[in-house]
Amino acid sequence: MLHRIEKQHWRIATRHLEDIRVISLDWEEFAENDADDRALGNLICFIVTTLAEAQDDGMRYVLFVHGTERRSDIAVNSVSVTRLHVSEAPQTRKFLNRKGCRLFDEASLAEIRRPTKRRGRQRASMSRHEATGSGGPSDQFKSHTGHWRFAAVRFPDAVRLDLDPTHLRSDDYNWIYSWEEITLRTIIAARTAGASTAILVHGNPELPPGTISLREIVRNVMREESTAPYLRSADCIECDEAFIAVLRPLSSAARSG
Repeated sequence: MLHRIEKQHWRIATRHLEDIRVISLDWEEFAENDADDRALGNLICFIVTTLAEAQDDGMRYVLFVHGTERRSDIAVNSVSVTRLHVSEAPQTRKFLNRKGCRLFDEASLAEIRRPTKRRGRQRASMSRHEATGSGGPSDQFKSHTGHWRFAAVRFPDAVRLDLDPTHLRSDDYNWIYSWEEITLRTIIAARTAGASTAILVHGNPELPPGTISLREIVRNVMREESTAPYLRSADCIECDEAFIAVLRPLSSAARSG
């Protein structure tokens, strides 16, 4: 869900709000002599952790005061990343009510989603026994209990992507977000190339403490609203070690273009 930048000053727009946590973002605090990409990773980690903690604490809003975009320096990245993670980034979806989020010139307002009983304080990976894919109903896709190759035999022309590594550190939000983007872009690229099916082989490993599996990342991305237009969801199949994504055909206009 894309949000426009509102002209009203954030102080005026939020002065009536209660139960709000105000966070001032200083780029220098995240840089700490690190390279720009590492500093952005620090910022992403801070944003996601702040939203998770606000949800656990029962807060209604978090306001990130990040200043104005300055296109002459790295601040343009910090402002854009903050806006992205408030408005549409997949890894913050579980913490936010997107419709209530607002973007201002110098700040971003996040409306916190009330936590479900099932989630509680869970921020790490799901176990291999409970994982049916969070973020959507368990019957959204078909399931297959045997080896994924038996389910894939129906799709001889499918493109295949083997995901490696099979797990990441659960607090490494920079890489988690990168793999979410890789998953989505793989689906888009396969469909654009005319493929009818894409198989993402993610494995189902025993997870070390403090890690998250690519299995969970793939399943979450497949349940995102941003992915739905590319899938024939009723025909997709979740297997123990792979996801078989059946793709919607391109429109005639898209094929000719």
